[in-house]
Amino acid sequence: MNVIRMILLVLFFGLSAAAAPKVRVEPESLDFGTLQAGTKSEKSVTIHNDGDAPLIVLRAKGTCTCATIEPPEGEDGSIQPGASAQAPVRFDATDRTGKQSAVVAVTTNDPGRPAVTINVTAVVETLAVLRPPNGLLWQQAPRGETIRRTVVIIPGDAAQDIELVDIASDNKLLTPTAAKVTRNGHHAIDVKCALAKDTPLGDFAATVTARVRVAGQETTIAIPARGLVVGDVIVMPLELHSPHKTVKRGEAIGEILVRASRGGEAPAIAALQTAGPVTAELEPVRGQDQHRVVVSVMKDAPSGPNSATVYIMTSGNDQPVAEVPVFFNVARGVLIAPERVALESGHATQRIELRNDAGAPMKILGLQFDTGTLHAKVLVDSQQGADQPASIEVSILNPASISLSGTLLTVETDVPGDESIVIPVLIRP
Repeated sequence: MNVIRMILLVLFFGLSAAAAPKVRVEPESLDFGTLQAGTKSEKSVTIHNDGDAPLIVLRAKGTCTCATIEPPEGEDGSIQPGASAQAPVRFDATDRTGKQSAVVAVTTNDPGRPAVTINVTAVVETLAVLRPPNGLLWQQAPRGETIRRTVVIIPGDAAQDIELVDIASDNKLLTPTAAKVTRNGHHAIDVKCALAKDTPLGDFAATVTARVRVAGQETTIAIPARGLVVGDVIVMPLELHSPHKTVKRGEAIGEILVRASRGGEAPAIAALQTAGPVTAELEPVRGQDQHRVVVSVMKDAPSGPNSATVYIMTSGNDQPVAEVPVFFNVARGVLIAPERVALESGHATQRIELRNDAGAPMKILGLQFDTGTLHAKVLVDSQQGADQPASIEVSILNPASISLSGTLLTVETDVPGDESIVIPVLIRP
């Protein structure tokens, strides 16, 4: 009897250990056919469990935002042996055009096939397309005028005709107009926009909505409209950035061009003012259609990243003051060798040389550590010439007791903009 019981137990546990789920998905490819751009469509796949243990869907996701799949809602999140469940697959044709393909994957606890992939295809058609696709974007446009840039709406199928049904703006300060045109032998809708005279100066944003008809079907095109509204004056660039990684004190950062926003003779510049460590000077140019303002770094500008603003006062009635932000990185005027110090127990002393990059005399006014384990002393307190730099010596007070650490040495000088220089110091045991 005991032998029979043992055999039955072995058979029972052996069969139990062999029990496993087995996944099967139908179909393993989905074709959504032809979809209109901006629409969404849904189909489904059936997930079968052909095994003899519960099938658990661990993960279900797509390879892109256009195709998604939701895991089936089975009992306790599982599909019992011999059962099946539906999993919705959705395709989003927003911002898509032409032939599309994607993959959605279902991961389960099937030991023989842990992942099943489903190929998804579709063809996205558009009744109408906006060119350029990002809408009406401009840098500077005078208020009270028609913006020079335009956009066009063309049929998705170039052979089709296109008609304007309606056009409107969500901002009363922007008035859109549209006209049917022919470009390269194909029909299109040309869209222009005008700014009202009382449009506030500065950044402007609106959305123009155009409803068009193509092949008897209507569709709506949203046209973003964004840019800077100006008065009498246009300045270029809107922000001045140094083209170089660093710029030395006294050197030019770049230039600002000032023109009349409506063409013709440039408004007279009454004055230039700056906020920050820069200077601005009016330089002569040929002709009367523009002015040139050269922006330079002040001789006492601090080292490192800097910002400033140039204010240009003009004779323009609509925009008497134009502001241009300036961004630049000032090179350090004191050259240090080495720029980083590494001290070891076997080499517990390091000499550091300092030179004024301008070649002018400089003087070391003081030294300071943020730790008491190091000592620094001035060897030569002033630079007398290019071949006679100032120098200091850094040493470890007790080489036998040091441990790995880092500290900072602050060197005070009489060089404008570099009155305080920080040198990293690494201590190795």
